[in-house]
Amino acid sequence: MSNLASCFTGSQSSDAKSVSKEIERQLREAKKEARSQVKLLVLGAAESGKSTFIKQMRIIHGKGYTEEDRKSYITLVHQNVNMTIRTMANAMVNLGIKYEHETSKATADKFSAFTRDDETLVMENQVTELLSFWEDSGVQKCYLRGNEYHLLDSASYYMSHLQRITAINYLPTLQDILRARLPTSGITEYLFDIDSFIFGIVDVGGQKTERRKWIHCFENVTSIVFLAALSEYDQTIPEDEISQDLRYTLGSVRHQQTNKPMVRTNSEHLHIKSGSSSPSQGGKFGRKHHHSLHNQRQPPQSIWKHQGSLPPFPSTKGTEKNPNRGKTNSDSVTAQINRLRESCALFKTIVNSQWFRNTSVILFLNKTDVLNEKIHRSHVCTHFPEFTGPQKDSVAAREFILSKYSKAFDSMKHTKRTMYAHYTCATDTNNIRFVFAAIKDIIVQSYLINYNLV
Repeated sequence: MSNLASCFTGSQSSDAKSVSKEIERQLREAKKEARSQVKLLVLGAAESGKSTFIKQMRIIHGKGYTEEDRKSYITLVHQNVNMTIRTMANAMVNLGIKYEHETSKATADKFSAFTRDDETLVMENQVTELLSFWEDSGVQKCYLRGNEYHLLDSASYYMSHLQRITAINYLPTLQDILRARLPTSGITEYLFDIDSFIFGIVDVGGQKTERRKWIHCFENVTSIVFLAALSEYDQTIPEDEISQDLRYTLGSVRHQQTNKPMVRTNSEHLHIKSGSSSPSQGGKFGRKHHHSLHNQRQPPQSIWKHQGSLPPFPSTKGTEKNPNRGKTNSDSVTAQINRLRESCALFKTIVNSQWFRNTSVILFLNKTDVLNEKIHRSHVCTHFPEFTGPQKDSVAAREFILSKYSKAFDSMKHTKRTMYAHYTCATDTNNIRFVFAAIKDIIVQSYLINYNLV
């Protein structure tokens, strides 16, 4: 009996050891899998270029856009054109600008009455009217005052390509897709396989709730990529569109508006990469990868997980922006906040967050192309009296804007980190390919340090 009991006990012990070893093996694999992923958190104010950056990553390191993918953007491009016409038609009235030709006003009135379902069908038959509308001298005056209302950055691009966009056999190009504007919502994660690392790029665009309620979900991200639009120095946003957690920060910014900012290009806090690194050859995504957030705490909305691709083409219903957005104080009784100040306040809130003490910070000062185009007619000193640089000088303007973010970064409580700043044009694939290649090594280095692998 004792021998039988001993044998039975031995069998149980052997099974337990086997189960234990299997559990340990699975834990090692899970740990290895988790450590093979580099997680980037993409942040920035609305319309700073976050979604465009994600699209570029799909083009450069993902599967790109098939013909079917491109076809799915036809409706959105046409809606962007129609939105441009409706927006400018309203602005013509609000700004008191007269049309050169009555036919242009008739075109504006007709398109303003279209529903979303009408837009694509009508677009194919109205190219002559649309071209005449765009070439109207009154409309061009209205366009040049686009900072006084909410005009799409892509307005001029699409209106200049009307012949192609309105053709019956129209197929959006990659540039059309990159410039297509659709407000994002929810928290979305995209996966890309780059040089033996899985890059999980998380876009939290569209989160209107207080950030303190969900930002802790991303405590262990490797790096923050913050996008800021260089072109928003002369634009405003209604104060009631700003989340509560930015109100206090913006209040403190208002009190500091007269202080002359300092540019620190060689400090331990700010490091400007010169772009000397050559682009690396990143592989296309090919492996399936399952994972979860490091701390297992889920954000308020479910996370889409995409393997180098965007989710199915989303519905565009209900995506009209607040009509007050981008207006001046004379246009609305709602208090207006300068959008550059809003973005700096958001940046300051993020870099001072307790959840990102060990997270590297990468700043993309985006939309260099838009800045270069508007700087000749809209002076920085008009909106920021502390700017003492030359007018119509895009280099001086962007260095001044950089100093604003540098000052916000220098205010942080955790002084050991470095900020890596780059001037970018998110619609320029070569530029984003080059810049991402330059920052990739920085991101991987931060990842290795976080896991004590160096």
